[in-house]
Amino acid sequence: MLTDVLMAFPTELIPDEDILLRRIPRQFIKGSYISTRAFSFDADGCSVNWAKYSTPEEVRQTEAHPPEYYMVGSLETGKTRQCGLNVQHAPVNDNRSYALIQLPQSNEPEDILEFQVSLTAICAIVLN
Repeated sequence: MLTDVLMAFPTELIPDEDILLRRIPRQFIKGSYISTRAFSFDADGCSVNWAKYSTPEEVRQTEAHPPEYYMVGSLETGKTRQCGLNVQHAPVNDNRSYALIQLPQSNEPEDILEFQVSLTAICAIVLN
């Protein structure tokens, strides 16, 4: 498969006890409330970083915006899977920590919102 050729790092199984980190724009967080918009899904899934290979400070860095634009949330992999979602390590050439939270095969728009609500309930902000 072409993606296997392009990957510089092997894919690994992310253990349930490990932490996933998600960069969240500040506009999606008000006090202790995290908007469902903090967990958007595209065709591949919702991108996160595996804390085994990254820190909250590294996750917050991006070329698009200054670090102050973002907060970083953490999710336990096992709790994410208990929500009915898949978690897949998907390293790319410049990011060994890259992973995806993926929707189940069959889903309707209202199902996606339910998954987003579940993710906000298990997410803890670890870097303001």
